[in-house]
Amino acid sequence: MLDGVRGAIPKPVKRFLRAQFVDAGGVDKAVFVAGSHRSGTTWAASALNFDGRYRQMYEPFNAERIPSSACFTYGLYLRPEDPSPVHAAAAEKVLAGRVRNVTVDQHNKRFFATRRIIKETHANLWIAWLHRRFPSVRIVMVVRHPFATAQSRRVKGWPTRLEPFLNQQALIDDHLGPLVDVIRGARGEFEQHVANWCVQHYVPFRQLRQGDVHVLFYEDLCLHADRELQDACRFLGRSY
Repeated sequence: MLDGVRGAIPKPVKRFLRAQFVDAGGVDKAVFVAGSHRSGTTWAASALNFDGRYRQMYEPFNAERIPSSACFTYGLYLRPEDPSPVHAAAAEKVLAGRVRNVTVDQHNKRFFATRRIIKETHANLWIAWLHRRFPSVRIVMVVRHPFATAQSRRVKGWPTRLEPFLNQQALIDDHLGPLVDVIRGARGEFEQHVANWCVQHYVPFRQLRQGDVHVLFYEDLCLHADRELQDACRFLGRSY
């Protein structure tokens, strides 16, 4: 509805209107699209929402923007078995659609929703925890080539942010111990962005089992969108 009057409504007003809706679904009605920054998660989420059936949520776990998700700091690592009541309560609020925010709902086009698709770039190091804690949530993990991802981040001028990984003892104990010197040895923005990518993918792929999530490769979606979307929708248990 709003897209049809694109030129008539100022952007701030349109963003406000997008946040005026009813979301009546539960946690089991959530689809979670995860991936690292600049990996195509926004595009993938929009493609999976091709028929507009979902309320679309944009990075509701961004601790720097969303007060209710302040506990999900950048680079946070959660062990899959960690009960972490604080994080579980905050995640349940998002997954059940009880978070409303102008930024979160900037891509939403539904005024009444019973399902939601959540796009998030801060979740890779706790995605196995999310799967275990909320097994009814279907998870799609978008993966893009590390060099393309690193170059895109570099062009954007984004910080490499390796220290949050190295400052978490549990993450080092469980996964990064033998790799700390390699990570610290990355030189220049490009190498450091690649190192960031490696951490964010090495950890979940060590934790997850086949079938826990659906892996969607960015390059395959570019080249074979129809086939890849069919496969993803099959995993989500919906028609295409």
